[in-house]
Amino acid sequence: MTSFAETVVTYPDGQINVETLPVTLLANGFIPKQKGTNGQPLVANWLNWLFREVFRKINRDRVTDGLGVNSISTDECMVTLYAVVKTDPAKYIHAVGYKTASGVPVMQVLSSATLSLGILTATNTPVSGAASDTIAVRVTTSEIL
Repeated sequence: MTSFAETVVTYPDGQINVETLPVTLLANGFIPKQKGTNGQPLVANWLNWLFREVFRKINRDRVTDGLGVNSISTDECMVTLYAVVKTDPAKYIHAVGYKTASGVPVMQVLSSATLSLGILTATNTPVSGAASDTIAVRVTTSEIL
């Protein structure tokens, strides 16, 4: 599994499945059970938001084929790309770059043999030089704080 609650669902009563936690809750956390009170309930849409954010932070590596489909899901991040022809590791590419908010990443090829970068988009990092199904692409993103 590489994601959690990425699909927004609106239920018949108008609630959505993912809702950002209130600022006070983010600052102070949930109120625990105390003598005479039950504490604060864990609201499902808040938990969905929390787990989605955790999954987004943990699952930064994307492994795909040479088309690089959906390989960059994080905005404002550093990007490292490694790609290799599965049957011939002497054919490879290693590139680094940066992606602005909702922008196309700017990449610099550090080293390569046979493989090259295709036209980059906000979500895809295509690699060319061999059949796409023979190329393994790994993209790692690191958020800039």
